Amino acid sequence: MIALPFVKILTTGLSIGSGGSGGIFGPGMVIGGMLGALVWRLCYHVLPGIPASPGPFVIVGMMALFGGIAHAPIAVMLMVAEMTG
Repeated sequence: MIALPFVKILTTGLSIGSGGSGGIFGPGMVIGGMLGALVWRLCYHVLPGIPASPGPFVIVGMMALFGGIAHAPIAVMLMVAEMTG
């Protein structure tokens, strides 16, 4: 789980850098979701009040990472909220 976001960053960079047809939206969502899940996993047994499900952390991670990539945090917040229900 720790290595997956970094591997995805590397493969996305290689795909876009080589002129491949991959975009940044899908990989951005995966990387942000995995980083959110990683933060939940690291904090779950340490901090009190952390929810039993990683869902909120995954959603916030997706919003934060892709909002930074797209330079449109409000639009990304609305888009991810619509996608995740």
